[in-house]
Amino acid sequence: MQFYDGQHSSQILKLYFDDQSPETCESIAELISNHLEDMGGPNHFLGAILMIDDRCAAVAYVLHYPGRIALLTGPRLFERSPASTDYLKKRNELAIQMCQALASMASQRWDLELLQASQLSTCKAELACLGLAGFVHLADLNHLEARPQRPLVGPEIPDKNLADGWRLYDSADRELFTQWLEATYSNTMDCPLMNSLRTIESTMAGYLQTAHSKHARKHLSSSVPLPQWWIKPQTIDSQSGSNQTVILAGYMLTVIAPQIWELTYMGIADGCRQQGLGHETIAQAMHQLRQLQAESVYTYVDEKNIPAMKLYRRYGFEKIAQWTSLYWPKRLAT
Repeated sequence: MQFYDGQHSSQILKLYFDDQSPETCESIAELISNHLEDMGGPNHFLGAILMIDDRCAAVAYVLHYPGRIALLTGPRLFERSPASTDYLKKRNELAIQMCQALASMASQRWDLELLQASQLSTCKAELACLGLAGFVHLADLNHLEARPQRPLVGPEIPDKNLADGWRLYDSADRELFTQWLEATYSNTMDCPLMNSLRTIESTMAGYLQTAHSKHARKHLSSSVPLPQWWIKPQTIDSQSGSNQTVILAGYMLTVIAPQIWELTYMGIADGCRQQGLGHETIAQAMHQLRQLQAESVYTYVDEKNIPAMKLYRRYGFEKIAQWTSLYWPKRLAT
């Protein structure tokens, strides 16, 4: 097997996504190229190719993100026709070693706090490979998609901004925003294990880099402010008698390609739930996506978060796939 940095990312991506359309491959390559430029160069990419008898048997890669976080994509295992038992056994054993090597190299090179991996839940052989390599199950995520411009038969999405208290995030909000994020993680039903695996500082660093990325600005008019994070702050009376500002709810939007957006995060602060803020927040998000002329928006939701799934469905989101998320235990990183 051979290992590569970002200077060879196009070779890795061409192999990994050779079953996708040329347009999809080009879009992914552009996204990763822009990400590496934002991060500071090709050293923030690690790829591996496994060859057996001069033919590609497996491929995988790791992308480094701000805040000591990285994501392993893969492995993708290649079949042969006819597939012999000896080939499959050798391929799987070597692919396990490849994933272990990538995880160890990434953890040491970037001093990682969290290394995640994700696979379509239908890719049983690939998931087995990750499990045998030492990755631990984190959550099963439903991949949801909606069309903001499509009329809904159900809840009405207002044509005007739900102006009561909603405004764009500003850099001066960072401390307040961080407090809100922590409050939304409390008693959450969405990937609760994640909260013990990363710090709030790493999470914020990743969100900020993505929101201000070269890729995002390339696909947006200069008149569209970044980040597209909307919050609902409220001033309340504290126990000491002085006024205190808190954020009740908020959401984050990330542009992926022209007219394609991701609802990166939506959260209600613990203590503010069950008051209709979830409906208000997603209605506000869908309204903003229409203003941004988004044709499609997607998001990921823990399959165990039944209330969130019901809410998204009411606003036109449909499940298009399921992903299994895993993480590399820190005890294996040394």
